[in-house]
Amino acid sequence: MLFNSVLLVLTALLLFIGFMLLVLFNDWGSSVIRIKKSVLDRPKALTALMERVNLVYRVTEYTMELIQRTGLSLYNAWIHFTLCIIAGITAFYWVLDKISFLPALSFGISVVFVPFAVLKLMGDVMAERERKYGIDFLIILGNFLRRSDKHDIFEAFESAAPYVVKPIKTYLENMTFDYKHKINPVTCLERFEKKLSTPELRLYIENIRICYVRGGDIEGLTQAYIDEMALLDDDEDQQNAEDQLLQYGLYMLLFLNFAVVLWTLKGVYKQEILGNLVGQIIFIMDMAISMYIIYMTLKRN
Repeated sequence: MLFNSVLLVLTALLLFIGFMLLVLFNDWGSSVIRIKKSVLDRPKALTALMERVNLVYRVTEYTMELIQRTGLSLYNAWIHFTLCIIAGITAFYWVLDKISFLPALSFGISVVFVPFAVLKLMGDVMAERERKYGIDFLIILGNFLRRSDKHDIFEAFESAAPYVVKPIKTYLENMTFDYKHKINPVTCLERFEKKLSTPELRLYIENIRICYVRGGDIEGLTQAYIDEMALLDDDEDQQNAEDQLLQYGLYMLLFLNFAVVLWTLKGVYKQEILGNLVGQIIFIMDMAISMYIIYMTLKRN
């Protein structure tokens, strides 16, 4: 009995360490190597390094970015973290009376990451809407820009906002609100650019910002991007369909796995499957695989 418990603990510990090393080494290893030399010379580089290795900072920033992409206005990172913790603790105590401690702990930890996968899925859906209707946004914006007496781009943004779909509509409303409240126009455009997911739209706003500062034909620039995005839509539809199939396949695999786990925990075969050491080790490994799937979905752009 003692040998089984020790083997179970070692299995869970090794899986956890392996998962964390995989995540941390992939994300931080190259970054630390790149700026290691500059840290000795520049205080700013030291600050940048501390920000990179600060897990709380990075996770918070990434969560805020995910929430921003979903368009949820009343939701923030701390509400999300609270929801994750409550979900994990609830899941842990719910299965604790059904299985032993370590499998229950692995299940609770896995459930903590599920809200991140849901948030990423919502953000991916909104990003696809942004890409799909990006050309419509430019056409509407170009029409209002031509009708404007002063050819004011911010006036055109405000006029176009009610006629475009979310999340672009939300981004435009936030930008025009900031502009009306005396925020620097260049800062407004920078914030708008950061919120966009489509590379072509981000590049368009960047060029708008350059034209706004240095002067330029914004109307002609808008028409040029309309023509370019029309061509890109024809060329990239098949590739986007394949990427979406893979992406949604990961989500389906994840939720199907949790459905099978819940069925096992509530089924009549629970004792036969989880009542022995081998079954508990397989359960812990399954939870580790689930966390890895969630990590892969979060890593995909």
